[in-house]
Amino acid sequence: MSSLKLSIIIPVYNVEKYLEKCLGSLCNLGIENEIIIINDGTPDDSLEIAENFRQAHRNENIVIISQENQGLSEARNRGLKAAKGEYVSFIDSDDFVDTEEYRTFIKEVIEDSVDIGIGRYKKILEKGNENRLECVTEIRDYKRGEIKTGKEYLEKMYREFMHGPEVWDDIFRREFLLENRIFFKKGRIHEDEIFTIETMLKASKVKFYGIYYYNYLQRGQSIMSTRSLKSYQDMEKNINEIYSFMMEEKDERIRKILEEEIHRLYKIIIKHTESRYKEESRIFKKNYRKLTSGYKENKLRKMFLRLGKSFRKRIKI
Repeated sequence: MSSLKLSIIIPVYNVEKYLEKCLGSLCNLGIENEIIIINDGTPDDSLEIAENFRQAHRNENIVIISQENQGLSEARNRGLKAAKGEYVSFIDSDDFVDTEEYRTFIKEVIEDSVDIGIGRYKKILEKGNENRLECVTEIRDYKRGEIKTGKEYLEKMYREFMHGPEVWDDIFRREFLLENRIFFKKGRIHEDEIFTIETMLKASKVKFYGIYYYNYLQRGQSIMSTRSLKSYQDMEKNINEIYSFMMEEKDERIRKILEEEIHRLYKIIIKHTESRYKEESRIFKKNYRKLTSGYKENKLRKMFLRLGKSFRKRIKI
């Protein structure tokens, strides 16, 4: 069994301008860890920067794995399969962490032995060609939360608008992910959305720490700053999986949350496609109506079944 406490997984693609800052922020943690860099077939000098960084930091346990370009999800999955740490942390290679806060966060999560530890992030804007960064997040003084089940936290998360679907400001117990066969969906944009929901539905121990350790760099040409038709098609794929989770869920409160999430995502899709992608928007609307009508019919069917059972019991009495 490995003695490593943490595996830090960093997919790398076209980030030569940002990679060294990212890697530098992850050094000297004082924790038994490994840094797994997944070169996702990057065409720029990112791989050379990573190799030079490893040579200059031999005291750090840095592993570089190269693969043909397969996208963010498969790069993360490759790192997860190679990881040996008790916990895994997914860091985007154009972002960086505040080292001291990250260290504190990791140690508290490990001490609590939770399946998922939830942190906080600051949004950092890149100011044109000035190489200047500006934090635009209001820093709040959060208290540590109690350990809850994933479903309890999911309900709190949606009711109080306190946490988003991003995975890079959380860390996960590796065996929890592997035992439940939770991986990122291959080739899908918005992969964090369904990953977060699935982990919350299956986690026994989740805790919110409220530590602002992650710096999310909002840059002009990042995946999340540009929206293509595929982006909305992938959102619909997430919706279909959320629908499956909802149909299997026995807790009525969680079913309601998942239903609300389906409505929320479809409204986003329709709002942003009806002028730019008119034909596809009509298909999205049709699918939305079909999905919601099917769910309503299923609810009515279940209601009549319950009434029938109740009626038969009364007859027997």
